[in-house]
Amino acid sequence: MEPRQRMGVVIGGIHRWASATYFGYQVGMPENIPKGIALGLLCLCATWVVVFFIRLLRAPFRLYDNEKRRADDAQKKLTEIAQDRPLTYKNVSFVATPPNFCGTPVWSVTRMEIQFENLQDRMLSWTVKELALELEGNKKSIPLQPNDSGFIHAKQPLGYGFDVQGLHVINFPLVLRIYFDFEYEMFRV
Repeated sequence: MEPRQRMGVVIGGIHRWASATYFGYQVGMPENIPKGIALGLLCLCATWVVVFFIRLLRAPFRLYDNEKRRADDAQKKLTEIAQDRPLTYKNVSFVATPPNFCGTPVWSVTRMEIQFENLQDRMLSWTVKELALELEGNKKSIPLQPNDSGFIHAKQPLGYGFDVQGLHVINFPLVLRIYFDFEYEMFRV
């Protein structure tokens, strides 16, 4: 029996005893069957109301506790992933030129930068394998340079910047997906 069920049984017993005493009955068999049925239904309803209000009062805490546990579990999984993968994504930023008053009211994104961080105690070597942007369902591959590789020191951030051409935005907020594939390995000394 779960704790809340035990609590309901105890509260129900107390209500039954209190109701029987209040109506002048002894806790045992009532004088006739209709009064016994009525008393039983009254006690059952009173128990249900009390348990309902107790659970209603505990519901916000239980909801918070469940969501907090889920958030903690997700954070733990992310930490485990970060330990397995030393190069972790942090953020993306972009440089956009605002619209001019003579031309069209369009923002032009000219440069973007993806920020990573090395979580290991050793230097990493990295190489960009793929880079693409998707805006409003249109996916556009970003041409890579032959020297899109390098090193990142231990416990240090890395900003990988690249130029963007032909990315014009009219409305904000926008959903911009960035696809990237970075290959990395620990630098051997």
